[in-house]
Amino acid sequence: MCVADACVRGEFMVQLPCVLDVDTGEDDALAILLACAYKLPLAAIVTSYGNTSLDHATANTAAILQLAGATHVPVIRGSATPLVPHPHPEAHAGAGDFVGANGLCDVTLPPAHDVVVHRPGHDDLAATLMHLCGSSVPPIRYVVTGPCTNLARILRQLGARAHSVIGEIIVMATAIHTPGNSGPVNATGQQCAEFNCYCDATAFAEILSSGLPITVVSWDVTASVTIAYPVVCGLTASDAVGSFVVSLMRAFLERYGLAHAREFEFNDPLTIWMLRGNGRFRTVMMRISTDLHDYGATYEDDSGTSVRFLEPLSADETRCAVDDMLGAVGVSA
Repeated sequence: MCVADACVRGEFMVQLPCVLDVDTGEDDALAILLACAYKLPLAAIVTSYGNTSLDHATANTAAILQLAGATHVPVIRGSATPLVPHPHPEAHAGAGDFVGANGLCDVTLPPAHDVVVHRPGHDDLAATLMHLCGSSVPPIRYVVTGPCTNLARILRQLGARAHSVIGEIIVMATAIHTPGNSGPVNATGQQCAEFNCYCDATAFAEILSSGLPITVVSWDVTASVTIAYPVVCGLTASDAVGSFVVSLMRAFLERYGLAHAREFEFNDPLTIWMLRGNGRFRTVMMRISTDLHDYGATYEDDSGTSVRFLEPLSADETRCAVDDMLGAVGVSA
């Protein structure tokens, strides 16, 4: 069964120019490569703290674009910290051992020499982005696979112009029907927040209140789209991109996944895969907490904001999605 058979392709096409906002650790790296392989119309990539430091995320992003032969895509160095001081100050220091010292599970790439990296101040993010997008705006599709800090700053700077500049927002974040992977422990002894939301719940709250069309690709869904270590060990690569992807997945699993009973999750890549028109969606009324005791927790709540929510994939859809994503970046079983 192929992806076209297994998955419902809807109206979510790729005509709008895309801006990616990433905290480039291991799954963002694969998401960027996938966006290049799918030939999404990338206007720019904005980097953020989150999985790793802003410096590592920026260097990783440029190096991955160089690897993919997408040196025409500019990189904007974005935010190093949340909008406001985090109530749990250790939270935005990065994912630590989860992604290694460099964010890529200590897999290294040559430095990028042909990718232009812009380093605006926080107050100049929107102006820099608009300058780089040039004739491609309005509107743009803004895709966030890290914290929402950059986008919140951009929306503040755009003000009333935001609705003419940004056509829609896609966010890989939230856990509303499953325990989270970050944040305070709730009464059942489980963490209550998803990592991207926990990094900057204030920013995510501002996104929800923006009035812009929002699609959410939730950890509820992405955490079940995985590949196991024995399967990864049997993968083959057809080129340098594929070899890097296999090395990255193996490194994640060997340094962290195996010891913590975790498979490699396609969290951020699934967000890019969805942009091709894959998936089924329903409307969810969503809110996020900025309270100390459940900071970053997201809830389905009638008092919240209406978002377009990616539904879980079936087993067949999951297999097809993984095969399609890997195949696009030169990897096969």
